[in-house]
Amino acid sequence: MKVVQGSSVTTGVKASELRLGDVIKPECWAEEGYETGTVVEETDEVLVVFRPYIHLNNFSYGGKVIHYIGYEKYSILKYSTATTYTVFSRKELK
Repeated sequence: MKVVQGSSVTTGVKASELRLGDVIKPECWAEEGYETGTVVEETDEVLVVFRPYIHLNNFSYGGKVIHYIGYEKYSILKYSTATTYTVFSRKELK
């Protein structure tokens, strides 16, 4: 793990080091603007991440695009070493 100087951002965090309430981004994702999510559930083996997103119709990709708001939930195996994460915010939960 490496703490970015002068901020609360930590890079190179392993999945096993993530905690409930962490705002994270997988370091292998290049997507801008939609990559951050919050760890919302934790078991002995799995972390569940909630990631909201919004798409606006102010651009075109081969046709008309409707705007929509949504979210996805995805799971991370706690002991996976496939990627590391950037932690943007870490709260002490009571």
